[in-house]
Amino acid sequence: KQWYQRRVAITAGMELKHYIIKVRESTIFALEERIIKAKHRLEFLVDYTSMSPAEMRLNSEAFNWHSRMPPIFEEHDEIINSSKRQAENALKLRRDRFVEELEGYSKQLEEFETFGDVGEVNRYLKKAQTLNTRLEAAQEKIEQFNLEEEAFDWETTKYPMRKKILDVLTPYHKLYETTVDFQTNYKGWMDGTFDVIDPDEVDAEVGNFWRTLYKLEKTFANQANPESMAQKMKGKVSDFKENLPLIQCICNKGMRDRHWDQMSKIVEFSIKPDSDTTLRKMIDLNLEPYLEKFEGISEAATKEFGLEKAMAKMVEEWTDGPDKKEKSTDCDSALIPLL
Repeated sequence: KQWYQRRVAITAGMELKHYIIKVRESTIFALEERIIKAKHRLEFLVDYTSMSPAEMRLNSEAFNWHSRMPPIFEEHDEIINSSKRQAENALKLRRDRFVEELEGYSKQLEEFETFGDVGEVNRYLKKAQTLNTRLEAAQEKIEQFNLEEEAFDWETTKYPMRKKILDVLTPYHKLYETTVDFQTNYKGWMDGTFDVIDPDEVDAEVGNFWRTLYKLEKTFANQANPESMAQKMKGKVSDFKENLPLIQCICNKGMRDRHWDQMSKIVEFSIKPDSDTTLRKMIDLNLEPYLEKFEGISEAATKEFGLEKAMAKMVEEWTDGPDKKEKSTDCDSALIPLL
């Protein structure tokens, strides 16, 4: 709120400053020319009419108003200069305090170098988010300082320390964020509802996690604690990646009861999922030795699922179309190669 009020005050002050400059340099002279023309018109009128004392006083005030302007301009300058000095001193004080804030933020970075316990990652992330939020607020302060500096015709200050702090913080923030995101997703995949798992999405997200942690591991090559955390998490992601081929098979959206029966026959016990099934339970069944046979069944399920969707779309177009006869002909022609 204070930042907004200062911005409004500065904008108003700059507008007033430009207005007074315009009045001094052009408006005042244009009005004086109008006074001269009015004087000539009055000289003409006095030859044909008489004026009351009140009218004489009114005209006298109009002809002499410009002689009162120099003191008004001087008073304006004194008020503006006094306010400007106060604002400049306040700005200098706020800038000094801001530099102290940035130095405090810089010291906070030293703490992140000591963080390496994966079990405390949520606390680490909260600290990183808090510092990141403060750095975002610091950028707004810099923009406010620059606005005031421009109003005072000062050289704008860049404050490179803020960017330096942000550049150092960013990989820590990314490490903690990636760790928390993977842990959250891992919990959802392993212990969440089995039939909502999308194997393609899992594969893409796991790939992104691994690539991000690989880069972070390189970034923290000379920092023992964050490097260790990145290595541990990359190892966990790698371990989970080994399950992706099985996930692609058993989480296939095209799987039907007949496909589960075929897989169950191969392993000689039922693996058909029910409401209590989770990915963790499926992985614990040690189905990897049967993966090659499962892949053939899963591929067939994918093809059959594609045909199901294509035929359902054709039926929908046929039943909802304006010309059923025409749709029927098109549908029959399209079904021939499928059959």
